[in-house]
Amino acid sequence: MWGPPPWPSRDAPELARRALHTWLMDVTFSERTKYDALVVVSELVTQAVVAARSAPLVDAMFDDGRLRIEVFDTDPSPPAMTSGMNDDRVRMRVIDSLCDGWGWSRTGNGKRVWTDAVLTATGRGRWFRPVSSRS
Repeated sequence: MWGPPPWPSRDAPELARRALHTWLMDVTFSERTKYDALVVVSELVTQAVVAARSAPLVDAMFDDGRLRIEVFDTDPSPPAMTSGMNDDRVRMRVIDSLCDGWGWSRTGNGKRVWTDAVLTATGRGRWFRPVSSRS
């Protein structure tokens, strides 16, 4: 699990992209898929920082041909996907367009937003945990 500083930071999306990029170097699939994953993590983390005003935690896993990216934040409100074109909704539409599926659930202290992309690759069951997580 990756977490930026324990406060909402404008640097969080870039830090998450760098950490995920490093992890993705060990998994074999197309450069386009890697690029899409970096966009997805950037948008999810931006959503957590801007809309939820939260310091996000990021988790990613590749298993059985599926790449899952999860972002946890401290706001229990659902992600904005309804009509309109504010930045929050646009971010979620970008995520929706790049993934095979996504969803969210409330956690004990906020929510978890996840995305799935079905891939052809190697690297079964490798978790993305480049730095220690926050509590």
